[in-house]
Amino acid sequence: MKQTRLLAVLLLLLLFLAAQHVVAWPFIAEKYQPVYPFQNGDYISINASKSDGGELDGGYGAVIEAEVAPAVGAPYWKASGSVDVDIEGVDYTITVKVLYINPSTGLGSWSVLDTVSGNTYQQAIKRFTSYETTKDVEYRKYYSWTLPSNGDYPAKVRVDFSISASGWAQPALTNGSARVAGGG
Repeated sequence: MKQTRLLAVLLLLLLFLAAQHVVAWPFIAEKYQPVYPFQNGDYISINASKSDGGELDGGYGAVIEAEVAPAVGAPYWKASGSVDVDIEGVDYTITVKVLYINPSTGLGSWSVLDTVSGNTYQQAIKRFTSYETTKDVEYRKYYSWTLPSNGDYPAKVRVDFSISASGWAQPALTNGSARVAGGG
């Protein structure tokens, strides 16, 4: 019995030490759209969606953060002129689950910590006249969750998300071609 408890405490200590680092990874739903001068004045649809998830190390008092924002860019540019891009809406759902381990028994179970849903959007139309990397723009939604500092040990965190973005591109090119991107 003492050995089992000691093993559980050592396991928790190792998990605690391993969990004290920052891990970040982007979840991006992105659509690339080629545009040409013959499309000048047209509104070209940009729709992107994705569902995914990933696991992070937990730990007593660990903080999980999420930011959601529209994203636009012009990752290819061999043209003269401009292209306007607008992401009208990004719908999202984020679910945070935690694997709690009982320090006395070493047994664990998953529990949903929180689920958030919402919408965000681009505040102003972005005009591209040359190459520009895809990046998030303006209106962000920010979420933060802090894991408990005592009780059952929060060893792992699973973040599941779904994101769907819609918008348009409108070229005004004199020659060449470009590729614009939009998403969330």
